[in-house]
Amino acid sequence: MMSSVKGYRTVVTGANGFIGSNLVRALLESEAEVICLTRPEADLWRLADVQKDVRIVTHDFGYGMPDSTKRYVGGADLIYHLAAAGVDQTFLDSRSMINTNIGGTVELLTAALQWDARRLIYCGSCFEYGSGNTLSEDAIPRPLNQYAASKSAAWIFAHAFARQHGLDVVSLRPFTVYGPFEGSSRLIPQTISKALNGSSIPLTQGEQERDFVYVDDLTEAFVRAGTNDKVAGETLNICTGIATSVHDMVAKILQLSGSESEPLFGSLAYRESELWNLSGNPDKAKRLLGWIPSRSVDQGIQETLSWFADSPDEIKLHYSGDY
Repeated sequence: MMSSVKGYRTVVTGANGFIGSNLVRALLESEAEVICLTRPEADLWRLADVQKDVRIVTHDFGYGMPDSTKRYVGGADLIYHLAAAGVDQTFLDSRSMINTNIGGTVELLTAALQWDARRLIYCGSCFEYGSGNTLSEDAIPRPLNQYAASKSAAWIFAHAFARQHGLDVVSLRPFTVYGPFEGSSRLIPQTISKALNGSSIPLTQGEQERDFVYVDDLTEAFVRAGTNDKVAGETLNICTGIATSVHDMVAKILQLSGSESEPLFGSLAYRESELWNLSGNPDKAKRLLGWIPSRSVDQGIQETLSWFADSPDEIKLHYSGDY
């Protein structure tokens, strides 16, 4: 069961993204009022079926928050900060990452203090840790790219700001999230799309290991973190504690989908700064938040396959390209 946020006025930044759009649905199901902050140019296809149930407010983080935006979102009880630049590793605009990920977080912290918000929940990243298995929250961040560095810097600032001003900030660090509405160029949706189309699948050797978390399990953690008194000021891994190789994940998708697509392992080169091992320790989230992932990888992939099969054509179009 999720903690109750019924009747809470909630703000979700980055609401049009993969995790954000799923969180919006989870909050609506919990009967919260939801305000979505998105970039002015954002494509809202992930929110198409729930737009009538939320308020959409456009805002570019890192450039100051105008009074009009403050009027729309002021008085928020809970602020879920997911907006970020540079999640796509091909995005190398350092200035945008600094403006959005650090400057935008500062803007939102200041606004949360002015609004007397009950809590700000900051969405961090497992990439803040660098590489390693069963990583715990007390590990020293060792980011290996600019995106991870900017997320870690924003995390440090958020908790320093909270201690200085008495603001309640909680940080969640999701590991490798998958499920409905994930970006089409990512491993799992791309593999599923090609598997369902019978296309061959170009891949690296697939030796990298990741801690895969189904998105509905993650959004449950976010909802719980909104109202749980035990996690005030804390940072929590949201993970399974299980490392699964890319090779095994692809094999699992092909098996569960019944596809005869050929996985072309080794046809792609590894990235220059490849992370070989990345999994977390979920014990703190279990102890303080009462959260454990409810789905095995097999169950999560099966649910994702069902979502792909049942989605309307306008959603399937976003996964129809050859990547």
